[in-house]
Amino acid sequence: MKRMARLGAIAATGAVLLVGGAAATSATAADRPAAATTATAKPAPLLAWQRYGNFPYSSCVNWGTTLVNSGNALAWQCVHIGSGIYTLWVLR
Repeated sequence: MKRMARLGAIAATGAVLLVGGAAATSATAADRPAAATTATAKPAPLLAWQRYGNFPYSSCVNWGTTLVNSGNALAWQCVHIGSGIYTLWVLR
C-alpha cells in the first residue's frame, strides 16, 4: 500500500512538471505579432516516469545525477524498496 502511494506521488510530480512546462510556453494570438505565413507548432513530447533499475542508495543517486547531467533524463527519484535497495525512476 505504501509503495502504491509513492508511485502515485511520482506520477503526480510528473503531471506537475508537464502542466508547468505547458503553461510556461503557452501564448495567445494577441501576444504574438501577425505573420504573413502561419507556422504549425510541433506537439510537445510526452514525458513519462520510467523504472531504470534497483541499486544501493549511493549508486541510485549517482546514476540519477549522471542521467540528468548527460541530458538522458529530465528528473530522477530514488524510492526505497527495502533492505537498503532503491528503485531509480527517471523522467524521460
